[in-house]
Amino acid sequence: MARKKDTVSVLSMGTNGLAWARFERHAKGWRCVAQDLLLRAEEVPDTLRQCLDELDGRENLRQDGRIILVIPRHEVTTRILTLPSQDRGEMDSMLRLSAEEFVPYPAEELIIDHCTLEKLPNGESRVLAAFAHRDTIDRLVAACEALTVQPEQVVLSTACLVRLKPSDKGETAAVLLQPGGMEVAVFRDGVLVYSRGISSPVDWQGVCRDPEMPVGGGGVIQDTAADELAAEIRSSLSAYRREVGADSSDCRILIGAESCDTTALCRALEGRLNLSCAPFPMGVPIPGVVTPCPSGAGAPVWCAAGVLAEDAQGTVIDLTPERLRTVARGRRLTGMLSRLAVMLGIALVFLFVAYRIEVSRREAYIADLERQVQSLEPRAKGIAEMREQLNILRRQVDRSGSILEQLAAVVSAVPVDRVNITRVSLNRNEGITVW
Repeated sequence: MARKKDTVSVLSMGTNGLAWARFERHAKGWRCVAQDLLLRAEEVPDTLRQCLDELDGRENLRQDGRIILVIPRHEVTTRILTLPSQDRGEMDSMLRLSAEEFVPYPAEELIIDHCTLEKLPNGESRVLAAFAHRDTIDRLVAACEALTVQPEQVVLSTACLVRLKPSDKGETAAVLLQPGGMEVAVFRDGVLVYSRGISSPVDWQGVCRDPEMPVGGGGVIQDTAADELAAEIRSSLSAYRREVGADSSDCRILIGAESCDTTALCRALEGRLNLSCAPFPMGVPIPGVVTPCPSGAGAPVWCAAGVLAEDAQGTVIDLTPERLRTVARGRRLTGMLSRLAVMLGIALVFLFVAYRIEVSRREAYIADLERQVQSLEPRAKGIAEMREQLNILRRQVDRSGSILEQLAAVVSAVPVDRVNITRVSLNRNEGITVW
């Protein structure tokens, strides 16, 4: 029986569509075997559910061992903070107590998580903290559950970008075009220092093909898609300069879009921004991911590759609701018990086979002994007859030297007519006395 493949589906979902990738586990790491991008030019009610239904009809998401949802940055409030601790439990408590300083909701309505970006020498930590409203997460999860697709984990796209490590040196702004919006993340020497999410339900696939396509209303002057995107990037870099107090005049721009080649878009943006623009690096190896996209694809689903990328620091923002965690634990326990039952069944089969082999071996040994007995039986009968003849001969020999023979010998030894024998006495130990 063929072994079931270990597969993971990763869904990056927004208000106007989704990006999807399926990975299979191999000996050297994860391989992307299929991916798809479903985007609508305009946001309409039930757009996401329709896209999910279309994808599930083609790919049957229920066959996958795990399903992971990636929530886009613009759906979540994040902060990069310096906390006076390096203990995860203490930092969790600090963030929960100060949550209302960052979002206008009580902590009970939020799902809060963080990941450590840097551990400082003075015992402090720089962390990326995420504050997501439960309704936002539940809306995406409900869209999956409506198709009886049960996600196991919900993660934040920003953490996926951090795991991808788009740049190790200098100052780099990574712009990721996602379903429902975009994210601008600034890295300094490989460390995240700024993140901003912008909600924008745009068909990025069409924008990557034709950056000069007109957008907006039907006025006399119309902006192109590249103009609007350049304006958002400039606004994000200005906010970064104000917040961090850094000069981003020599910042390098990396443009990535889920499952889309951004080469043409980079050329269009470079002239508008007067900054170096390049697509996300395709040739750079991603630790733990052997093949980030299928052959012939324009680009990977970057967030999906980031979810499965190996990261020594364990960078992840887990926004999974507690009920999904409970279901996942139950599923893992059920799977573990199923595997244990299969192992016990296999062990019993092996024991039964070993028992039957031993029984067969002993039966063969007994049959061999019976054949030997049958072959020796005639010889045994001959030996028994010879033994009986020997006993007869022994009895005959035992009769020689009897009292009569001894008396005859005495009588023959005396002279004839000269001796009168009146009494003969026999004693076994002393012999014969004659009077």
